[in-house]
Amino acid sequence: MDNEKPKDNPAQKNPAKDKADCNFIYFIDAHEKTKHFKIYLPGEYQGADSLETLKEQNVTTDLNDLSSIVYRFKIIPGALEKDKEEKYQILILADDTEGNKYQCAIKFSDETKDFYVYDFNLEEINYKYLSHEKQFEIYVDILRKTLKKKINTPENENLISCTNELVDEKDKKINFFFYLLIFFECFSTKYVQQHLLKFTPEKIEGLGTFPANKKKFINTLNIIKSNPDEKLNLKDAKDKEELIELFYSVLLYFNIHFQEKQKVFDLFKDEKTLTYLSKKLISLRKFYQDLILPQEIVRSLIKKSKTFKDILGYLPYIGNDIIELIKLIHLEIDFISKIYKEELDKINEENENLPEGKKKEMDKIDIEKYVVPKKNDDIKKLFEIIGYIFTSQNMNKIHLIKISNSLIGKYVNFYYENNLDNLQLINSLIIMKKKMTKTSNLNMIIKIWI
Repeated sequence: MDNEKPKDNPAQKNPAKDKADCNFIYFIDAHEKTKHFKIYLPGEYQGADSLETLKEQNVTTDLNDLSSIVYRFKIIPGALEKDKEEKYQILILADDTEGNKYQCAIKFSDETKDFYVYDFNLEEINYKYLSHEKQFEIYVDILRKTLKKKINTPENENLISCTNELVDEKDKKINFFFYLLIFFECFSTKYVQQHLLKFTPEKIEGLGTFPANKKKFINTLNIIKSNPDEKLNLKDAKDKEELIELFYSVLLYFNIHFQEKQKVFDLFKDEKTLTYLSKKLISLRKFYQDLILPQEIVRSLIKKSKTFKDILGYLPYIGNDIIELIKLIHLEIDFISKIYKEELDKINEENENLPEGKKKEMDKIDIEKYVVPKKNDDIKKLFEIIGYIFTSQNMNKIHLIKISNSLIGKYVNFYYENNLDNLQLINSLIIMKKKMTKTSNLNMIIKIWI
């Protein structure tokens, strides 16, 4: 590498022996191995001779091999003025072997703290950026191995602070691997609270590239799970319950993707864990859209419901099989009906004082929203279970279930040419529903095809 390194810099020889009152700017220049640059600071900057190389290594990415050099230089208080954005700015200069000159403007807000630059890029050079998680890992490695810094140090807090600035950029999305790397660096610091709040479908996109050995992730998450109050320093947190719910949500998301199914199901066996997870399974549904839970777990979740909307939010976790869904409803019909009736009574009371166009309506369990009809569905079994629900004992309960014309029509399309038995069962189902709901239009579907 054709890099000019300062000669009279004691920190260059032993960067672990930093002066306590020095703050630094850190940045990584990562470029193709065939390119060579001499990087330096403007001569008029008082700290120009403090630029030093901390680590030089080759990094392999998905696309190519890069040469990566970590630099740092001292922040000299008072040596830089603020711009209109209330930020300090300094230019990093570079020459290549052909005499071409380049620069990169670095901006930072606080001259009393270390600052870590993400996505350092010399102008007019087609950079092959390292991933954000790789940049983060390189700096953590510098802190731990080169500078011998522990987690609870100002340098580590400044790393997290700079990373938060990156993550908090408007419309910025990060992958789950990067999210977890940050979490493991900050879970015992004050930053963990704001970081947990970032676990949202609007912020996290994709898994990222995890290492093959995930033992460190598994062990750390399980240690925190044993006592999240203490491990996350949440005892005096204002939103402690919300933050613990988010931690368990992170744990569940990790287990879904990197643990066997039984490990996922085991999380729900503990009553406390079940309660915390129940709060977020609805609001974070996008994270768990492929999660299918055993019937007993979904029943336990339903019993945690405070509203009918909660019940509707848990139903997708039984999967899109119509038999399993109807079984679930049948087994919990009393509880579901109780919640439904309580809310219906309130709405009816409110509607008494409202004009016709303003009256509210209760949602129903629209079966078609939750299932994918299949030709091999056991129609006889389906008819039997629905028959259990639509009995004279359940006259006051069946109105919360909607079996649409469209859903029945799909089954008719499956069987109208070659399965008279199933058609007769469907017709019996329609007749039964007509008697219970006092409607007649459903029967027209069968008459069209028979």
